[in-house]
Amino acid sequence: MTPTHRFRQAILPLALAATLLVGAAGCSDSKKADATTTTKPVAGSTYFKPPLPSSLNPIPFLKGDLVALGNVKIRVAKVSDTQSKKGGSENRKVTITTEVTNGSLEPLTLTAATFLAYVASGQSAAPADGSTITKPLASGETRSIPLQFEVPRKSPLVFMVFNGQPYGDRVNSGLIAVDPRYKVPKTDS
Repeated sequence: MTPTHRFRQAILPLALAATLLVGAAGCSDSKKADATTTTKPVAGSTYFKPPLPSSLNPIPFLKGDLVALGNVKIRVAKVSDTQSKKGGSENRKVTITTEVTNGSLEPLTLTAATFLAYVASGQSAAPADGSTITKPLASGETRSIPLQFEVPRKSPLVFMVFNGQPYGDRVNSGLIAVDPRYKVPKTDS
């Protein structure tokens, strides 16, 4: 056995033990973590109707963040939820102004149904008929798109989901939290 071979045999168990100790020290108390972080929505969870896309980026982004989802960048610029949560009608209108940038080399045609607004009760709404995306986004173009949703009057708006699945493997799905204090309920799935 050469001296180099003996050295490798002696150092390998020490390196493995050090790695395990550092990894164990980095773990945090789960009760403390639950108290300070927002629960992440679970893709495919049966709580949400319809379920969240399976390709959903697990990081919940916040309103105002520029969210890079592959060849698409999205920013929720403004949320207008001015209708009272009290009243006679079952629904209220909410407008989410979204800035979308096409990062691909080819034009991108978006459909309004790609965007869903979710409320605390787990229900979602697709953009109302008044929300139209009329022409494709050219490569590198950024466009501000006001999306109008009808959501249940008594349930707070909590997040918007962009479903990137219809656009191929170079566009990801993402979740943008409108209310960063909202915690997703625990589910069985």
